[in-house]
Amino acid sequence: MKESKPVIKVTAMLHRNISSKAVSALKSAGVKDIYQTPGRIPFLAYHSGIKAVFKPQSLVSYPAEIITCFVEPAVEKVAMEILSVAGNMEEPGKGSVYTETIQMSSRSTLFHCDKVVSPINQNQHFYHDLTAIQCVVQRGQGDKIAQAVLEMGSAVPVITYGTGTGFRDQIGILRITIPADKEIVNLVVPSWEADYVMEAMISAGQLELPGRGFISTRNVSMGRLDTKMTNETNVHAASLEQIIHAIDHLNDSMEWRRNTRKSSASSNRLFFTGMELKVFCNEGTGLGLAEEAMKSNKRVIFMYMNGGMTHTDTFDHKPLMVEKAGTDDPVSKGRKIMKPGVPLTPAGDSGIEISENFPHLRKHADDLCLLNGMKSKTGNHNQARSLLHTGNFQFSRPSMGSWLLYGLGTENKELPGFITIDANIGPDMYGSSFLPAIYQGTAINAGSKSAIPNLVNTSTTKDRQRKDL
Repeated sequence: MKESKPVIKVTAMLHRNISSKAVSALKSAGVKDIYQTPGRIPFLAYHSGIKAVFKPQSLVSYPAEIITCFVEPAVEKVAMEILSVAGNMEEPGKGSVYTETIQMSSRSTLFHCDKVVSPINQNQHFYHDLTAIQCVVQRGQGDKIAQAVLEMGSAVPVITYGTGTGFRDQIGILRITIPADKEIVNLVVPSWEADYVMEAMISAGQLELPGRGFISTRNVSMGRLDTKMTNETNVHAASLEQIIHAIDHLNDSMEWRRNTRKSSASSNRLFFTGMELKVFCNEGTGLGLAEEAMKSNKRVIFMYMNGGMTHTDTFDHKPLMVEKAGTDDPVSKGRKIMKPGVPLTPAGDSGIEISENFPHLRKHADDLCLLNGMKSKTGNHNQARSLLHTGNFQFSRPSMGSWLLYGLGTENKELPGFITIDANIGPDMYGSSFLPAIYQGTAINAGSKSAIPNLVNTSTTKDRQRKDL
């Protein structure tokens, strides 16, 4: 991000009845800009008596708030101590607090990076190696995901609310199946447990299905996590949550829990990596900003060069191939490893490695987004091509263009919203499969007299055809 500076984003997830005390403490310390988001904290309520026979537990929520502020890196721990003391977070069940290092626009005027002066002298204990998880789902689905997390004993989530816009407003009548109201599930877990927790959340919300929602993670600098996940009455000198909290403190880490839990998910899911862009704005201006962002891209041009240059000769630099050039290929017996005919070297300020075969494209390197993370489970060319275009290499599925047209629609009702030019790769690669035929690609043969098949009826005159229509 141009003209940006590193700052610390401090987030506290607290009970509603103590959030005002935390806000007052921040203001007294010199924090001017504080952002408050209402929400709720769910927990597991265990039943007793005859009710427990039929339903041993249920999900109950109480009001909460997420408090966000921005401070200078030098006072990161000071701000954490202020919130921890004000929220009495030494006691399980009061909330969580954590920090993230972010890049803030230097031109920002709505939020300032405050220099905090601590009115207290507290040596609070915080943990590192944490990961924040955020999941956005349809209204009413947040409890399923929160319950899955609580039953694992991993974290105490906070559910907030939002409104979907942009994409939803462009899908015509289909938007009645995707409500605008959203629930946002927020939590922080030890990093070694993040994959396992994400897998449970994806399964609970069926997030692998289109339209169900999405999930993302962020790195956390330091934090303190809430461990009270149930309403069970304490019948001993210390509750289970207090014992866990004490062991965490003695070990100066939560690493000891790793031996009692799975440390990674068993699924081989693939995730996108990227940068999160979050905009804090004055009330009432968010919708306009979202609409402007959606207007930035109106068209998709997808170029697939069947039989073209390989990825290692164009944009995918493999240093080991250069180093091992001329040696036997361990995968393809009887063949030698070959390095690119023309080297791939860094281009632009971003340093993206592009073949020197493309001198003009290299000038625009800083305007390109290059994804070198695609892979296939099959080495067969035709099957891999089907996987790229339809997402499946075994069965017929709607093509990428068909799904985009189905979801986004088209502003021009007189012309097709999805066309394919000289696509000599088979109709399945641009077909609509089980979607209505109107969503399939319209094939155009650029080198033919009849560019669009069956558009001209050669058995009659144009006047007669016009009358028939």
